[in-house]
Amino acid sequence: MIIFANKSVMFRSLQIQNFKSIVDITIPLGRVNVFIGANGSGKSNILEAVAMMSAAKENQLNPQTIVNKGVRVAKPNLTVNSFIGLKPRSAIHISVTDDSNKKIVSELTCEEPDNIFAKWVDEAEVKEFNRYKEFYKKFASPENIIRAGSALVGEKLSEKEIKKVAEKDKESKEHEIISAMELIFAQQRISGYGALTGYLIYNLQTNVLRGINSGESYVRPLGVSGEGLDILLSSFKRSDLELVQHYKFIDWLKGFFIDTYDSLKFQGYKLGRSKSQLFLRDKYMSKNNDVLSAENTNEGALHAMFYLALMVSEITPSFFAIDNIDNTLNPRLCENIIHAISQLSLRKKGKQVLIATQNPATLDGLDLKDDEQRLFVVKRNLKGHTIVERVETKPTISGKKYRLSELFIEDYIGGLNPIM
Repeated sequence: MIIFANKSVMFRSLQIQNFKSIVDITIPLGRVNVFIGANGSGKSNILEAVAMMSAAKENQLNPQTIVNKGVRVAKPNLTVNSFIGLKPRSAIHISVTDDSNKKIVSELTCEEPDNIFAKWVDEAEVKEFNRYKEFYKKFASPENIIRAGSALVGEKLSEKEIKKVAEKDKESKEHEIISAMELIFAQQRISGYGALTGYLIYNLQTNVLRGINSGESYVRPLGVSGEGLDILLSSFKRSDLELVQHYKFIDWLKGFFIDTYDSLKFQGYKLGRSKSQLFLRDKYMSKNNDVLSAENTNEGALHAMFYLALMVSEITPSFFAIDNIDNTLNPRLCENIIHAISQLSLRKKGKQVLIATQNPATLDGLDLKDDEQRLFVVKRNLKGHTIVERVETKPTISGKKYRLSELFIEDYIGGLNPIM
């Protein structure tokens, strides 16, 4: 089980090269970053490139971890782009720069380009480890190497034994030390990557939120498909619960509670298919008969509660993505959720999010006067390469001000599928 702590670091720039439909893009990031564009333009590819880098920095570049982060896994020779007219690339390059100007780099390669189950390697980490290893070996005496290695593998050797081992069995002990050094190196590197290593892409499924389908993610406290909402809410302090309930997006929703012992299923409040212990109250129903299980309630309420809990919690990732945030949601609810996410990202400090959407109404929840709220239009150029353009201010057309949703629908900012 993985629990994420908030980190205050903010990533200010993201560069991606040679990943799926992306040849080379650089994105100036804010705290809330919304990507809108035509189907297949590459919005999800941007989110997934960061997830690949995150897995690399966790030293977990294997298909299971990548899937659990929300990535659609393809064969390596399809993951590294292969556009007509471009020389085939052998590596994916991804980098982020934080607000202290620290740059983190990944160079991802795979020796089995046609094997979808193959493990990737971050060459940037390999190079860094080799420098670390050579530096250690250069400045450490044989006795110090054996002393350190003995401690790491749990052996208790006297100084006399250490000298004896250094003379007679140095080579085998160095092998043990190097293995231990790899572990220490990885732990030190991970701690230096902060929020990047907790990054996930959330793409909610209603049946998972209802507890009917367990989903495929084993990440905690919230899975990428919507797992664990009831458990996370049950751990909230009163102030956090009040903050979630402050946003009254659903007009019928009076409140919610957790049936800790799942006793209400024995009273006929649900069929028993759902594992969720979350229950909601409908303010329009009679006082003694106003309880709905997550299995029976409206999906919009569950999606909204999930996003609020994600933003409010101190143990959810501080840097994450939401794909298809508009899924199943009314346009006004999309607008309200983006507005709430923007407010909570400031209130909770440390939260930074990348959001992909198809719904124009989502844009109306943004305030482009706040430089931390950013809108990007994702397109593919005439060669099919994904490009990203930032919309910094709302255009004024013929002296009239329009909502961002209207500007998008009327194709003033681009990003629509072409008319056929």
